[in-house]
Amino acid sequence: ELYKGNLVQIDYTKTSTVGIKGYEFAYSLDGVTYSAPAPTGIRKDDLAGKKMVIEIPKADRMKGVLTIKSDDDVKSCDNTYAIDKPISNAYLWRGDDADTDWNNDANWWSGEAPESGDDVVVRNDYKITFEGGMSGTKIDMPTVNGTDAAVNNINVGTGAKVNLADGAKLTIHKDVTCDGQFNSTGSGEVAFTDAEHTVSGTGSFANLSNAGTVTASSDMSVTGNITNSGKFVGTVKLNGAAQEIGGGDFENLTVENLTVDNAGVTINNSISIDGKLTLTKGVVSVNGGQALVFTKNAKPVAGASANSYVDGTIWKYGKTPFVFPTGSNGRLAQIGIAPGSDATDATYYSASYTLDADKEPLTTGLPTGMSRVSQAETWNVDCPDGKSSKLTLYWSDAKASGITPGKESDLLVAHYTDGNWKAESAKFDGVNSITTTAYITSYSPFTFGAKNPEPDINPLPVTFAAFTGRQAGNSIVLEWTTLSEKDNDYFEIERSIDGVNYVTVGFIDGAGNSSSLLSYQFTDNAPEQGQLYYRLSQVDFDGTRDYADKVVTVTFANNKLSVSIVPNPTSGLFTLQNCGNCGQLVIMTQNGMVIKEFDVTDFNQQINISDLANGIYIAKYTTDKESTILKIVKF
Repeated sequence: ELYKGNLVQIDYTKTSTVGIKGYEFAYSLDGVTYSAPAPTGIRKDDLAGKKMVIEIPKADRMKGVLTIKSDDDVKSCDNTYAIDKPISNAYLWRGDDADTDWNNDANWWSGEAPESGDDVVVRNDYKITFEGGMSGTKIDMPTVNGTDAAVNNINVGTGAKVNLADGAKLTIHKDVTCDGQFNSTGSGEVAFTDAEHTVSGTGSFANLSNAGTVTASSDMSVTGNITNSGKFVGTVKLNGAAQEIGGGDFENLTVENLTVDNAGVTINNSISIDGKLTLTKGVVSVNGGQALVFTKNAKPVAGASANSYVDGTIWKYGKTPFVFPTGSNGRLAQIGIAPGSDATDATYYSASYTLDADKEPLTTGLPTGMSRVSQAETWNVDCPDGKSSKLTLYWSDAKASGITPGKESDLLVAHYTDGNWKAESAKFDGVNSITTTAYITSYSPFTFGAKNPEPDINPLPVTFAAFTGRQAGNSIVLEWTTLSEKDNDYFEIERSIDGVNYVTVGFIDGAGNSSSLLSYQFTDNAPEQGQLYYRLSQVDFDGTRDYADKVVTVTFANNKLSVSIVPNPTSGLFTLQNCGNCGQLVIMTQNGMVIKEFDVTDFNQQINISDLANGIYIAKYTTDKESTILKIVKF
């Protein structure tokens, strides 16, 4: 490849096991033959698969011959390549060991930094020199610092990176080929400012803004935030953590790989999708007053689950059926529309979902034929044009929604209108939804209703009323209440030190069946130091498990003595050091069950637990004034 600044860059890939003696390069310009200084007998296998850059005299076209020389004295593996190419005007990044500043002229082979009308190439190259034999050093990647930069076209090669410091901006006026990365620190961003842009390649962008039309010829991967007052044509993949999106139109928007324990993608200003939304992992949160808008051309949403849904308002234009991927607090709760014949392409329907799992079902002030209305979850549906539609309410967890398997035909769609709940006849669709039998023409909140007054049939649901935790001395006390219980065998309490991996620390018997408020308490006598996470589940007699919506966090500050266990891990025999002269040592399992007790009478006392199975144990040492808890690893 030929670049501005009188350069030829040669890509070389080693495919044999023969060592490389060096390169010989001869070229002709305007009838004059030149040769690069020949390397002298130095193997450079580490340059295989990399690049070499050689300066040539100024010319518009370069003709040359490259010979790759083998250092094998038996076999001749020399290869000769002819080159005949015009020299382009692209600026090639050179890099410097002491400076990565984009705006430093010395970092470009042309001897000057590019400006807004210039084309730029950044490659993951080696700098090749011939002084005292051939050698190569890796090029440092450029950083746009406090002074903004601008280019016309830019090509970021495989493995190459363009770094953007906090507050810095790289403005791109035309097209991008990116097989590397644009990385951002803080608010640094790539800005598309002109009317038309094309993006190609398999690389990724961090923060970016767009005021024009960006056409992605392949999936466009974005790991940072997007500010969009223009339009994206093609597929945009959001695969960072806790991203924010603001405004504009997207043809296809793909949300995936949103890990971390946060909200995932946040939409600050309404955006529209003209193609397909694919949800893989991560919640799309829509801020109040904004909406995720699907045009009349939008395709059905793919991949909605309890791990990936839209929390906020969704609009859908058009007259075709559509399922809104709504949800909240880890629950997928979709609602579908089937517009009537009066709907047009300009008609739009909106939907959002609210979860308030602690609320009991409403049983008073209801019309004849409806005994209960769920107040734990509601869908707010609207159609400003007043066009008709059938509605389908979905549940992803029958127990969480208080729906009795086998009794789904007892369900109704409850519709809140004119200050009262109204029963809309509905038909069970056979799996996990009910659909109104008649078209709806007025809109407001909707939820599940039940016909049968028997509390065991579609109770709509009754769940945990409260779940709290606090430190009490050297223990953690957990307390919870239930509003009612049905077939409740027992509660299981689990603890975690990272909020991800949990161990069981205890069980409490349930009440079986109850229609009154009941209170429970559990004490964790072997908590670990620092922030702890507790989750609570209720298990039915048939083994069905239901988790409380809330995870309790407690920071445990132990009244800690300066005692220690040496050695730890231990094969069985260890010394309890700095323990004073009088106390008691209790060895427990991780769930707090006491399995050994020792009286301590020496300042450094030997303890033997050789008879215990290998594993992790909790040691609680108590004196008449204070106590401490330690972890023991037995191997």
